[in-house]
Amino acid sequence: MGIEDEPQRIPPTPETETTRPPTEHAASDSAEAVEKTTREIMLDFLTDKNFLTKEESILVSPEKVDELIVRTAHEYEHIPTEIPPQNIDKARRILGLQPNLGEGKIDTSERNDEIKKLVGEMRGYLEKFKAQCPEVLGMILCGSRMDPDKLPAPNSDVDTVLVLKEGTITDPRTPEGEALLYRLRAFSDSNPSDSGFPVELDELYSTDDLLAKLQDPTDKSKLTWGWNPNIVKYIGDNIDDLDEIGAQIEILKGINHPDMIKFKQQKVAEAKELVTRNLGQAKTNE
Repeated sequence: MGIEDEPQRIPPTPETETTRPPTEHAASDSAEAVEKTTREIMLDFLTDKNFLTKEESILVSPEKVDELIVRTAHEYEHIPTEIPPQNIDKARRILGLQPNLGEGKIDTSERNDEIKKLVGEMRGYLEKFKAQCPEVLGMILCGSRMDPDKLPAPNSDVDTVLVLKEGTITDPRTPEGEALLYRLRAFSDSNPSDSGFPVELDELYSTDDLLAKLQDPTDKSKLTWGWNPNIVKYIGDNIDDLDEIGAQIEILKGINHPDMIKFKQQKVAEAKELVTRNLGQAKTNE
């Protein structure tokens, strides 16, 4: 997850090894051990409750387990006797597994072909959008439909961040912003993609607002749509003096800023603490 490199640890000399006090690095090593234990607690729970098999628990990546922890940590305080099938389905999708227990990981190559098709469809969708709403400039595609390591639910929508022309008033508390939002929603709600997927407007920014957010490392709203930078793709017209590729690079720089990575690590650590408190305690009491 882009964890920053730590300085090299110089081994102690034999005569000082037994008396040397714990170092700051040792504390870091301890924290890493806690994180690994949290993942193990999570995977043990999922295996015990038949979310996945033991063999599948070895296949999933630590990053996917962390994402599942962040997205579901609040759900484990009260665990029902019978786990709803939709919860199992959701967990398997986040982990990049096929729908049925024991089927293993999804076919990434097949998903890559589906994503290429989706991007092509959304380019055509964008042109229709601009014809109806001339304020529209482009869109950032994100979410599960853009992730080659996940199998989206059949009814999953296409998550988008709409980029509007410079100076466009987007604040829905103003009459102009409210009217614009209604027009944009009216189009997206009534126009699915060519494959029939609903289109969701997660955020909307004017170009100047987007650039300001990208350049502000303290703006955490980017994690709403930029949690996984590897699946984010911009399509559309130039943003300021940036062409499509340049805009893509600038967007990735903004969501990969070291301060954003640290904030994401903080969110993961908080979620892991909650999971350890709930599932770890539940496991002890069984």
